[in-house]
Amino acid sequence: MPSDESGRRSPGHTSKPPSSGGAPPSSSQPPADLVPWGPVRDAITAIHNLETLLKSPRVGAKVLSDVLPELWGGTASLRAAFANAAEVAKSDDARAARRALADLALSRVDHLERAMRVSTGELDTRARLTLHQVVTHVRVDLDACTELLDLAERSEHTHPTELALDQLALVALRGTPREGEPEIAVRLADGSGDCVLRADPHVFKRLIVFAVARVHAAGAASVTIRVGCDAERAFITVGPTHVSEITLATTAMRLVRRVEPTDLVVDSAARSASIDMVVDGTITLSAPRVH
Repeated sequence: MPSDESGRRSPGHTSKPPSSGGAPPSSSQPPADLVPWGPVRDAITAIHNLETLLKSPRVGAKVLSDVLPELWGGTASLRAAFANAAEVAKSDDARAARRALADLALSRVDHLERAMRVSTGELDTRARLTLHQVVTHVRVDLDACTELLDLAERSEHTHPTELALDQLALVALRGTPREGEPEIAVRLADGSGDCVLRADPHVFKRLIVFAVARVHAAGAASVTIRVGCDAERAFITVGPTHVSEITLATTAMRLVRRVEPTDLVVDSAARSASIDMVVDGTITLSAPRVH
């Protein structure tokens, strides 16, 4: 993937754009209800690369002045993708969730574009520092918005398969933190036996990750993922660690960033993917068991 909109590789290290397991492949004419992920990923990459360039003392003001105009195509792609996605959702609650997500994403794009307009010409030290602060603030929120948009879209275009419940929980635990992201100690209490369910693995895994972040945000310093099943359903419950679970091994798990519409988007995605979610101090995700 190019490091900026023109395909030029920027000097120095470039940061990695967000990826939640591989977005749907881009094409020149994607269906109207699918996000054009190629331009969106390119735009996010360009913002990451600009942040890297701004904080590098080896990159001069002239290089930065040349790079900035190339971002305008990227911000236009982001604006169009979030705005369109908000209108093509398949249910009223999904549409409301996507509109809330678009409102946040477009406000961050507006903020970035205002800073870019002010930063025309060669940047002095003060202007460079100001732009770097804006880009960093915008980048982390746009990363989060892009990840949520991916979940929202995939939940409406699921590919269910038969999954071993314990393996699904393990895969969710193994998410690699991105540079600078926090981690949280998570325990796994597995009582699933040979339980198998049928669901979209990507969507279910992402719901687990967001459930961990939601429980942590509610005040849990340590979180346990409890896996089990009954005669009809397979379930994963995410909640604060009990005293009896302290001896379980911990895994450092990526703590996904939460933004204002996160819970609205996640709740809607669970419904779209036909995954039951109950929030009552803990969060339980369940799906029919396969016999």
